[in-house]
Amino acid sequence: MSYPYMERTEPLAAFGAWLRDGKHALLLALGDSNTCNTGFTRGAKQWPELLHSELRDRYQTQKILLVNSGISGDTVLNALARWHTDVARFMPTLAIVCFGSNDANKLDDAEFAEGLAEIVDRLQALSCGVLLRTPTPIMEFKPEPGHIWKEDHKLKRRVEQIRELAAQRELPLVDVYAHWCALEAAGELRMPELMTDAVHTNAAGHAMVFRSLAPAFGLPPALAWER
Repeated sequence: MSYPYMERTEPLAAFGAWLRDGKHALLLALGDSNTCNTGFTRGAKQWPELLHSELRDRYQTQKILLVNSGISGDTVLNALARWHTDVARFMPTLAIVCFGSNDANKLDDAEFAEGLAEIVDRLQALSCGVLLRTPTPIMEFKPEPGHIWKEDHKLKRRVEQIRELAAQRELPLVDVYAHWCALEAAGELRMPELMTDAVHTNAAGHAMVFRSLAPAFGLPPALAWER
């Protein structure tokens, strides 16, 4: 089954084969407040932890470890500044990179493009696989009910740049932004149920991010306890 919001996911099948063979692996999530462990989920797992748990369950292995290197408020330049402490020293097998929300207002186009490309270069220099994913949309409250803010041109520009880099470098891409927009248009996604505020996803939102990512890893979108 093909998913229009995912591209070039073949390397992720190779990652699955690596786990199936019983090899040790380290999954690293690099991003901002919608990646890191914060109070927005009130203690519930966020998407990196959900993905980690489901991969362990799917491949019946304890040999995959997780490092959540998300930091609230971060841009790609902040991530580069903490590279050695939060990324390089762990020598990840696969990194999922998601920035754009803070970068939309803090960086210009060139700064974001160059910073994201530098992150990819550094990961590949570590012989680490790279999956780029786009950020979740921002919610607009009016008119009610809350919905995706379609006129958020700054964030949409960052999404475009992520897509462009993924295509240029032939990297796997999971376009969470496009997926959520398509689901909302089909009446299958209600933003107020997924958000703590206009920007931050709640526990249900993180579960939805996992559901966007799951098919790229050959996983069912339903969590193990839901099946």
